[in-house]
Amino acid sequence: MTFVPACSSKEQLCHEPATTSEAEYDCGRPEAQADLEAGRPRYFYIGQPLSADSKLASILKKDYVLELVQLCCMPVPSAGEHANGYNKVVLKALNQRLGKNVIRSA
Repeated sequence: MTFVPACSSKEQLCHEPATTSEAEYDCGRPEAQADLEAGRPRYFYIGQPLSADSKLASILKKDYVLELVQLCCMPVPSAGEHANGYNKVVLKALNQRLGKNVIRSA
């Protein structure tokens, strides 16, 4: 499982959990922007792990350079909000660049 750092402010990532869901959501946004600029965007999901040969994972990686990352099997409020903030920024940027809904197209 990939560890997703939480943050205590919008500007600084750290390993301390944020105090509110809104703070966690805000925390994911600058991390997503940094990953987009570095050319390594990810899409975080909560649920069952995908198999190593998952068709969806391979299409997203090959066609959209988007890595799927499982956070956990069961919803955890802070992780979910962090992922939502992160995913919103990544998907908006990819959808604008490609002119389509990346997840639905895959």
